[in-house]
Amino acid sequence: MTPEIENCAQQDQNASSERLPMQVRLNTAAQLAVRARAFYEIWWTYEGADTRPLYLQSMNQYSEFFRFDSHATFVAMIVHTAMLYDKDDRTVGLRALLNEIGEHSDDATRIEDAKALLVPLVSVAKKVMHLRNNLFAHRNARFSYKEVFDQAAIAPDQVRDLIDAALQIANKLLVAIDSPEQFPNPYVSRHIQGLLESLNTSR
Repeated sequence: MTPEIENCAQQDQNASSERLPMQVRLNTAAQLAVRARAFYEIWWTYEGADTRPLYLQSMNQYSEFFRFDSHATFVAMIVHTAMLYDKDDRTVGLRALLNEIGEHSDDATRIEDAKALLVPLVSVAKKVMHLRNNLFAHRNARFSYKEVFDQAAIAPDQVRDLIDAALQIANKLLVAIDSPEQFPNPYVSRHIQGLLESLNTSR
C-alpha cells in the first residue's frame, strides 16, 4: 500500500469512528420511536378489531391501495422498532446509548431508571428483530413468510409496548442531558380515521 493510500484509509477509519453528538443521537432515537408509533396507529386502524369493521367497506372500495398501505406501514413499524433495539454499538440503538450516556451525564438515578426499563423488553425485542432480520432487511431462504411470523409469535400490543417503552427510555436520557423530551404525534390516529370516515360518507 502506498503512503497516500494508507493515509486515506486511516482518515476513512478515523471518520467512521467519530459519532454524532449524544444529543443528536438521542433525538434521533426518540424520533424513531415517535415514527414507529405513528406507523402503528395507521396500521392498527386498518387491522384492529375495534376499527377495521368501521371502515372495511371503504377500504374494500380501494382495496389495492389499503392492502399495500397496511403492509407498508407494518414493515415501517417493525423496521423503526428494530432500529431502537439494535445491539450494534455503531447505531443509535438504546443499548449503545445507555452504555455511553454516563460519559455525558451525572444523573445516575435517571440513567439507572432507563436501564431498568430496558431489561424486561429484551425477550420481546428479539421477536421484532427476528421479523426484521428474516423478512424485511433480509428474506430468509429456508422459511416462508408465515413460518417466520409463527416463530416470532409476537402480538400487536407487544410491539406497541416496545415502542412506547423505547420513547420513555429515550426521553429519560434526553432529560439526563438537559434536553427536551419528545412526544407521540397526537394527530396521526385522528387524521387516518378522519380520512376513512370521509370515504365512508362519500360512498
